[in-house]
Amino acid sequence: MPIVLFPPCTHQLRQLRLSHGLAIYGLAVRAQVSPTIIGAIERWNYRPGPLVRQRLAAALGVAESEIWPEPQEVAHASQD
Repeated sequence: MPIVLFPPCTHQLRQLRLSHGLAIYGLAVRAQVSPTIIGAIERWNYRPGPLVRQRLAAALGVAESEIWPEPQEVAHASQD
């Protein structure tokens, strides 16, 4: 069974937020999500559910994939 790796999005979200001149709270209001979630994404690489990802991307005017790249499958050795 392959292992699925989700690339970190920490820097992408923070850079986009700052390029729009938004504080965490400002993005939270614009996207209608909790500022705690945005903090968790930026600080601890938390991966939110699809609705939150869509709201954040829409609030920043970008495609979701610009913040959260597609996961990558990594093959691993089978256990015998």
